[in-house]
Order: sequence, then structure tokens, then C-alpha cells
Amino acid sequence: MNNNTKRGFGRALKHRLRDEGWSEERLDFNSTPLLNAILRKHKPVEHLLFNKEISNHCTYLEAMLVAAVLSHYLDWKVPVLPMHDGVITTVRERDRLKNVMEFEAERLLTSAPSVVVEY
Repeated sequence: MNNNTKRGFGRALKHRLRDEGWSEERLDFNSTPLLNAILRKHKPVEHLLFNKEISNHCTYLEAMLVAAVLSHYLDWKVPVLPMHDGVITTVRERDRLKNVMEFEAERLLTSAPSVVVEY
């Protein structure tokens, strides 16, 4: 990770905290120790963090997964609502949606993530 990435992390973090109402006095800190702690904690995937190419590819895969899931529901004429990293449906549809998501994830991805139903 280069110094530009470290500076970018600090700027992005402070921008987010400013948006959440933090005062300028509270934002007067060095974010490098926090970034280093994050990198230590996630050492096995450190090479994936802050990598634009990988990030864009993951975003693309997520979009393809959601599109594949939605195509089933368009065919079935069952209403669902896509959101950031999931799909909202009725309680009655939850099991079928979970199965469709698992099926499409296995079809599209090298290793399928677990699908969690939230209420």
C-alpha cells in the first residue's frame, strides 16, 4: 500500500465523520494507526484492500448476481425490491428467494457466500 492510499484513507474517514456531525476539533487526529490496525487485523486479504481493479470486479459480480436473481422474479411476475447487497421480498417468498440466491451465487462465483435472511 502506498502513501497516497494512506492519505486517501484518512481523508475519506474524516469526511465521513464530518458528515456524521463530528466537530473539527474531534477530527484533529492521525488516522495512520487506525489504518495499520485494520491492515493487521485483515492481513490475509490486505492485498485486496484499496485495490480499484478488484473492487470494480467485485461490484460487477454483485450486480450480475442481483440481475440473475431478479430475472427469475421477472419471469415469475413476483414483486421484489433490489437493494445495495440483497433483495427485499415478502415473508412468503423468503425461502424461494434464498434458494435462488444460493443457486445463482454458486453458478456465478468461484465460492458461494452464505445467504442470510434478515427481517
